[in-house]
Amino acid sequence: MPLHLTTILARNPSILEHHIRNVVERYTRQNLICFFALTANDTVDWTRYWQLLRSINESQTVGCLSSTFSGVKTPRGDLSRYLGCSIGVFDPSEAVCFRSTIQGDRQAQVGRWHSFRKSEEDAGTPWPLTDGPISWDDVWGRRGEAEDSVSLDLGNTRPEDVQSLVYFTDRSYQGLSRSLVQSYPLAYKVGLIATPTLTVTELPATLLHQNSILSTGAIGLALKKPYTQNLAFQNLQSISEPMHVDNSQGNIIQSLNGDTNPTQILLRILENTPGTTASNPAAFRFLNEKVFIGQVGADGKPYRVVHLTSGDPSRGGLAVSGDVAPTPGSKVQFFTQTGSPNTTLELQSGSSKKFSFVTVPELVSSDELIDMDDQQSIVLEDVFLAATDVGIVAHRPGDKEACTGLDCPVGTTVSLEAIEGL
Repeated sequence: MPLHLTTILARNPSILEHHIRNVVERYTRQNLICFFALTANDTVDWTRYWQLLRSINESQTVGCLSSTFSGVKTPRGDLSRYLGCSIGVFDPSEAVCFRSTIQGDRQAQVGRWHSFRKSEEDAGTPWPLTDGPISWDDVWGRRGEAEDSVSLDLGNTRPEDVQSLVYFTDRSYQGLSRSLVQSYPLAYKVGLIATPTLTVTELPATLLHQNSILSTGAIGLALKKPYTQNLAFQNLQSISEPMHVDNSQGNIIQSLNGDTNPTQILLRILENTPGTTASNPAAFRFLNEKVFIGQVGADGKPYRVVHLTSGDPSRGGLAVSGDVAPTPGSKVQFFTQTGSPNTTLELQSGSSKKFSFVTVPELVSSDELIDMDDQQSIVLEDVFLAATDVGIVAHRPGDKEACTGLDCPVGTTVSLEAIEGL
């Protein structure tokens, strides 16, 4: 159980600093662990907040610069226009800090021969077609199993004592993800993919470990107390009935419902979906709008959603953004993102302490976040809320593949909630 979880929001940097200082003064010099997320902003000296937070215990402090809460609404109000700092304080008996340098995968080349390309960056060297068997490990640029099995350094903590892992990572999280699945198969695993910070720190991501600023790898906490995980996808619109995957290889779906041309299935569905017109045909929508495929459970709700990156109307295959497409036998549906970029979070007071990560749209300008005359603030007690415009990596116990990852839908929320009394 965390000693303290709080999310502080304010438009006046001085007000935000005041609240942070109050938390720090309460827990400093007690040999505790500090876990935090600061909203990235190029008009505020965020290093002052970081320096304050490190004074809790510099050798046991991990954090990152995260996205602003663009479009996030709660019963306490719209959080879009606020600077934010989320803080978690833990006793060392209940959490262990870690730093990972396990490498991720190279950009996958499979599926690049397709007729539809989502962006100019997809127009690189095509994947060479061969008549022989395909080595999917070679396609993905994966390392050998021995290297993938590298585990975290958690000191004297036994793997069976780890109940959950919560962490911040760069975009190349795949190697760490596989390592966590292998080393901690029964633990919940939730990672926030850090937002780009080129205008703030000139780094693609900003991870803050002790007194160091990092741009690669991952940092986080291994939690020893029981938690439960909740996953929700807001702003998704189902555009198809459930279908069964007959065949898939790598990140390519090759057959759905007995049809070996899943791309044509999707185009026919889009053709009959509101919004498709003569000037905005189905092929254009697939190119220019985000379309997702989700694996659905017995309750009819999606539990794993991935972005469809490309398709080939002649060859038939559909490529997903993740490492692995839905496996044969999976029940799936197609989804599109609804027009609303807003995400509603129900943060009930008096409930258990929890971490909540949410995906948000990219913020065009952060200028309106600052108001030196605004003395108001919002403090969410018992909640560690952090946002990202990149993605969230989430695994349930027993999952080999992540439920979410890069390019997951805006409005995806993953929460870890502490189980009271344990």
